Amino acid sequence: MPRSMDYVDVTEEFRPIWNGWFVAATEGDDDWFWEHLGEEFVYLMGGGETEPKDRTIAMNKVVQNRSYVLGDMVARRYGEVIVATGVYSARGDIPPGAAPQSQIDKYAAGAQVRFSTVWVPRDGALRCILMQSTTIGDIG
Repeated sequence: MPRSMDYVDVTEEFRPIWNGWFVAATEGDDDWFWEHLGEEFVYLMGGGETEPKDRTIAMNKVVQNRSYVLGDMVARRYGEVIVATGVYSARGDIPPGAAPQSQIDKYAAGAQVRFSTVWVPRDGALRCILMQSTTIGDIG
């Protein structure tokens, strides 16, 4: 028996939030992340490493010569929760020892990255509580 859709596509309404993420990441705008990441936020990286909210935000100041560009993205609302998935490109210089070697190598070469995020409503705004990313190729 076919199921009816149990989500609403909110990609266009959600795009400004994701564009804000990439502008803030490129410019090192920590305030944007303190405001938009939930307290329990965790970043699951493709190499198996995890970062909590404070470490993720601190990396904004560590990564130099950085560039993040959002590619394709789809955002779907399931009840009050939004799941956004897509692809972005990332490039930057991370000093040795400042991050897992897999992350340093990924950013130095420039990478195409597939991501998934989970957003929940809190205090009248959406907060990201989870991000997972996996490198899918080099920028070239």
